[in-house]
Amino acid sequence: DENCRLGHKSSRGGVHWEDETYNDRHVLVAASPNFDPKAPGVIVVYFHGNNATLQRDVVARQQTPKQVAASRLNAVLIAPQMAVDARDSSAGNFWRQGAFAAFLDEAETKIARLYPNATHADFARMPVVIVAYSGGYLPAAYSLAHGGARDRIKGVLLLDALYGEPDKFARWIEQERGQAFFVSAFSSSSKAENAALRARLERDGVPTVS
Repeated sequence: DENCRLGHKSSRGGVHWEDETYNDRHVLVAASPNFDPKAPGVIVVYFHGNNATLQRDVVARQQTPKQVAASRLNAVLIAPQMAVDARDSSAGNFWRQGAFAAFLDEAETKIARLYPNATHADFARMPVVIVAYSGGYLPAAYSLAHGGARDRIKGVLLLDALYGEPDKFARWIEQERGQAFFVSAFSSSSKAENAALRARLERDGVPTVS
């Protein structure tokens, strides 16, 4: 707190000020032109990594909406802006109990307004897949641990994103065994963490495939 200006001191150096780094509450919503809210579908929630913005990185550089459309899934993509263009993995409001469920509920209400023949219930029945890239692991982990939407989450995909909170991911995998999928794709930067998680799961009787 500096002259009533709140900030978060990063373990990697420096201070991220609330009015600069955590001031953007935009959420990207995207679906392919032939998306049908009345048909079986899926909601993909994407947590971006560090040093990112929705427009510059998620849309333009990573082309995440285009990838979802190219998958031919009947899917809608929801991507919240996390720390704005900062080397920070903070989970933001997703640290709060029930925050992920509340986020889904608000997003589904707004999405339903975009489709004249759709209702909130059409989206609320859809299963959810969480995709986390790099620093997006923290909001993903907390959403799994106490986000309040456990029954709806049917899959988790980590893209070089296992940099912490192994207990939260392991507990979710063990509790949802046979009910949901977990995939972690990694490079050398998170190889050790992935090996440790795999060893723990195998020790606890959860088979893994590499």
